[in-house]
Amino acid sequence: MLIYPEKLNFHGLNAFNLQGSTPDLRRRGYLYTLRNRRDYGSGAALVSQFSYQDLANEVNPRGEGDYVVGLEKAQGPFYYRQQRDSTRGKLSARYTFAPLEKAGLHRFQTGVEFVSEAYDDRQTFSPISWLGVGDRLAFATAFGPTANLTASKREYAAYFQDKWTVSRALTLDLGLRVERDSIAAKWNPAYRAGFAYAVGGASRTVLRGGAGLFYDGLSLVVPTFTQLPTRTETTYALSGAPIESTAYSYAARSRLRNPKSFGASLQLDREVLRDLFLRLGYQVRRTKRNLLIETEIDSALDPLNRTGFFTLSNDGRDNYREWQVSTRYRLPASGHLTLSYVRSSSVGDLNALGSLFGAVPFRLLRENQRAPLPFDSPNRFLAWSEVGLPFGLRAVPVVEWRSGFPYSNVDELRNYVGPRARAGRLPRYRSVDLQVSRLLAFNVMGKTRRIRVGVRLFNLLNDYNPQDVQESLVSPNHGVFYRGIKRKLRMMLEFGG
Repeated sequence: MLIYPEKLNFHGLNAFNLQGSTPDLRRRGYLYTLRNRRDYGSGAALVSQFSYQDLANEVNPRGEGDYVVGLEKAQGPFYYRQQRDSTRGKLSARYTFAPLEKAGLHRFQTGVEFVSEAYDDRQTFSPISWLGVGDRLAFATAFGPTANLTASKREYAAYFQDKWTVSRALTLDLGLRVERDSIAAKWNPAYRAGFAYAVGGASRTVLRGGAGLFYDGLSLVVPTFTQLPTRTETTYALSGAPIESTAYSYAARSRLRNPKSFGASLQLDREVLRDLFLRLGYQVRRTKRNLLIETEIDSALDPLNRTGFFTLSNDGRDNYREWQVSTRYRLPASGHLTLSYVRSSSVGDLNALGSLFGAVPFRLLRENQRAPLPFDSPNRFLAWSEVGLPFGLRAVPVVEWRSGFPYSNVDELRNYVGPRARAGRLPRYRSVDLQVSRLLAFNVMGKTRRIRVGVRLFNLLNDYNPQDVQESLVSPNHGVFYRGIKRKLRMMLEFGG
């Protein structure tokens, strides 16, 4: 049994949302797991497992009133309140066959899974006022009444895989999986194939690779999307008179399907010298049928009485690829020094459902574009080590340097100016972190228990690593970076077996 209460005060705190304008996020839940394993004399084994999870989630503003978003900061209590309770039950069985020697050694495995999920959700939205230059009202968002959302789904899956040792040098890993959920109501066959090949008799060089087709499940946000409260957005002139007003409802364009991804990787590991290892790798992932939210407006109507939709479809897609080179030197006493460089690219649709519905739903939706994704960081360098110190201490220093994340430019009405996510990037991130700890062992009722205690220092050199930028072109602070990460010290306590 696992119990996990969590409370996050000031969720979403940043340079533009100060403490009074952020909500508190609370999660309370528990997880029960029952597992049974039966081994047979032939070498086969059957593992059955049942798990049940109950999770309560609350988002609570810090007071009552309207949420006002200025050019420089937000004021007033947060605009969103939620009380949600969700449950998830999973039943699975996995059978491992006895090893079979035929054209090598086969280790077959098959299994089935059944999952049932449900939730009850109550969502309340408060009005949002958006201010422009001189704190005038630029536009406002009003919401429909509190919505009570309910949804459920079932998932079914079956799989078969074979780890095939063809020879001492070559191993294949083959798998087929068929899955279905009750939302998309369609069977999806997924596959994967991988290999590892040791080059030369000394096996100092190993080539690994694989490819596969995978499907993502549809979250319970999908069947409740059309149940969300309506939104009415009104734009105001300099005189304060309304000039445009659009009432938005939520709609799904057609029966939605599961997003589909193809991924492939190739990796070369080489022992260059004794205790010195080199790794070269490449991977790519292409996703189609991503869930995408777009706006549709009936522009033929009176500008003050227009209607529109936030439409959910499978029109989204994204691509990710990366090159990696790393080296690792083995130090005495199980220590190491590792250096890694990654060159990557991530491009996709920015109005993807997953980015707009996190802990809280989006407060503003603008035109979708394909651009670098919010986490895109083309260059990343990492160096970390683990070394022994006197008195049984172990130190883990980490040095990280990476490209900054992309950002956009917006006008007074928060419309994007120029291509999204291409206005510039946050400054390069640089940080030196350090962990020093010691493993303590003691005897309890005839069993050895272990505890690791120590300290963690983040941003040891106190580098200024801003996380926010003023994107508004009409702000006198346009392009100014904020919220640098300060040096932090934390105690650590980890329990082991």
